[in-house]
Amino acid sequence: MHLAPVLSTAPVPTTIQVVDPATTVMIPRAAVHKCLSSDAHLAYRLLTILGSQYEGLVSQVKNLKARTASQRLAAYLVELAEDRGARVVRLPFDKRLLASRLGMTPESFSRALSTLRTYEVETRSSEVHIGDFEKLRQYALPDGEDWEEDTPEEYS
Repeated sequence: MHLAPVLSTAPVPTTIQVVDPATTVMIPRAAVHKCLSSDAHLAYRLLTILGSQYEGLVSQVKNLKARTASQRLAAYLVELAEDRGARVVRLPFDKRLLASRLGMTPESFSRALSTLRTYEVETRSSEVHIGDFEKLRQYALPDGEDWEEDTPEEYS
């Protein structure tokens, strides 16, 4: 859920791509505004979510500016492997959507995968094998940063 368009009074063009089966619910903006004016707890919760979304957006912009396309893909794969506790992972959605999510074209995504072969990353369809995890993890870092300072939480 993206709250900025809901909380705004101006028209905000947005698109959302759903990757899993989902149910959508349309709640008129005016109804949300009315509830917010009478329920401070709801307003607080939505502002908390909005703040978290803002932090994620800032992190994504930083990621786009500080890392090359192949570093962004490497960071994504590192987090995916850490989350799953495995060095063989399956991409959760198709490569075209993943490329878009990482801020690159499908062609750039393919080139990034090719670059990662140097770091012992092999792909078979949607399955990714990471040979040297630490080498890939270090490559994913923007120049001059430590992993703890720049965890790729924007991919979760």
